[in-house]
This record gives sequence, C-alpha cells and structure tokens, in this order.
Amino acid sequence: MFALDHDHRVMHRTLGSGDWKVVGEKIAGSLNAFTLPNAEIAILAVDSNGQILFSTSATPHEWKSLGSAPEGELSAGVVDNIVVLACLKEDQSILAAPWRSYPNVDSELQWQVLGTVTSIADSHFSLLERRKEESD
Repeated sequence: MFALDHDHRVMHRTLGSGDWKVVGEKIAGSLNAFTLPNAEIAILAVDSNGQILFSTSATPHEWKSLGSAPEGELSAGVVDNIVVLACLKEDQSILAAPWRSYPNVDSELQWQVLGTVTSIADSHFSLLERRKEESD
C-alpha cells in the first residue's frame, strides 16, 4: 500500500506488515500506484516543484523525473503495454501522454487533449459499446 502523509511524504507498507516506511518526500499530490507490464508496481506523484516523479516497488527510494506536470489530477495506467499518463484538469478536460520509452525516462512527454469528461462519455467510442462488441 502507498499513502501520502500530512508532511507530504510517500509512505509504503506491505499487507501483513504493521510498519509504514517513508519512500519519498516533498510530494504535492496526485499520488498513484498502478501495475506495469512486467508485474511491478509503479508509483507516480507530483512533487512540490510541479515535476512528475516515478518510482517502482523494486526501487521505491529511487525517484526519477518525467518533466513538468500539467495542472490537474494526474493518474496512469497501462494500455497495450504502453504506460499512459492522464490528467484531469479543473475545466474537466482530459490530457493524455503515452510514455513509450518506459522504463527509460522521457522528459519530453507529448500531452494531447482528448476532450472533456462529458464529450468522451458521449462519444461514439463508448466503453460500453466496445464491451458489448467484445462479448458478441
């Protein structure tokens, strides 16, 4: 498990262990954990300088910068073995950037506007339609 404490530190604890350990500091928000294609857990956070930081469960104390974060809530996931970063901005627009060079650092991520939450939900490429097609 990963958590962000009141002192802006990333804390880590494995299930069944009672002790939390500090694995990162000076985090401003948007702490996310997700599973990588190699089954490692990745941790993504935005530091107090607005940089996207990245670490893995294999090396939790080694944080690398991926460059400046866009304003908004940051998250990540894996799509077709590519790490994709996403940002939800205050105006409900969604930005995304593929991190094709993973695990190598890419500080030149190409952010693209995907639309707004509403426009994506209303689009013809709906997840509900895709799931229905997959089940046919």
